[in-house]
Amino acid sequence: MKTSPSLYQEMTDYLETMIAGGVFRPGERLMPLRELGNRFGVSPSTVRRGIEYLCEKGLLEMRHGSGTYVVEKRSVPENGERSVAVFIISDDLRDSYCAHALRGVQLEAARRKWPLRLFFSTYEEAGTPDFIERHRSAWQCNAVIMLGCYDGLLRQVPRCCPGVGMEMCNSYGGAFSVLSLDPFNAAETAADYFREHGMRHVKILSHELPVFRMRADVFRERWAEFGTSEVVEFNSTDVDCYEREPLRDDSCGYYVTSGTIFHVLAWAFHRETGGELGFERRILSVDGKSLILPGYEPVDTIALDWQDAGALVMEEAVRRIEQPGTPARRIFLNGTLKTAERTR
Repeated sequence: MKTSPSLYQEMTDYLETMIAGGVFRPGERLMPLRELGNRFGVSPSTVRRGIEYLCEKGLLEMRHGSGTYVVEKRSVPENGERSVAVFIISDDLRDSYCAHALRGVQLEAARRKWPLRLFFSTYEEAGTPDFIERHRSAWQCNAVIMLGCYDGLLRQVPRCCPGVGMEMCNSYGGAFSVLSLDPFNAAETAADYFREHGMRHVKILSHELPVFRMRADVFRERWAEFGTSEVVEFNSTDVDCYEREPLRDDSCGYYVTSGTIFHVLAWAFHRETGGELGFERRILSVDGKSLILPGYEPVDTIALDWQDAGALVMEEAVRRIEQPGTPARRIFLNGTLKTAERTR
């Protein structure tokens, strides 16, 4: 059981993110405190201190004899003239970095007193031909934000208002500013990492979505100066990934362009061998999801603060609204190498 006096921060960060993302809705009862304690490995008293902290922030309320609930009324102050539509793509926000980015967007919008209109979608929904038409009202806002890899699913978008996309490459002909983890900086970090660990051959495990393909291509070109590589590109993030690449070779390095792909591979590896993939192979994952999402095994990763990224997305939307006619931008954010620690 963890005992650090600030231990409830991991728990409160998770709860705040789930509340911001609408996973835990106003008036909804939270899971029992004992379950929270077991989930985050903290004592009952630490859980209670964390809950009290969120009550003081006005996010939760404790009802005697009934439990802990999300407060009924949580809203961004109204601004009658300007609003921003926010699309969030995730099959489950409990397991998504987009929830952390959304929290950043909401905090920045609240600071500026700008209202947001939220549109949640799964990957399957976002890939349907009538997706844009069904959400046509979003483009009546002053700007549109898209959190997640929508550019791999939408061939075109309306150009009637400025847009900002996070973890996207396609600017849709200059309609969208796009913000993502810097693939060039990540490639330099990864090259140094694998050289330091004596690797000559690196397998690049990636996905067909544009932002991941770019990371793979940039690293492959950079690594050519130091060694050999091969790319394995998946078109899904399920157990089929492990069937295609079971990571049996422990003599090479593995550059995984998405934390979601690593999570799927680690789960299958543990099921088959009982081992922790991040410590039994020389793996470097990109995006830092293993640091923020419950259930992800630890792994060395190039991480980004997704809440800060969300705030920057909102700032870019405001810039484009307040400076009409200014061109869209491509914004790269440097990631930070984080070394994993064993949990078992």
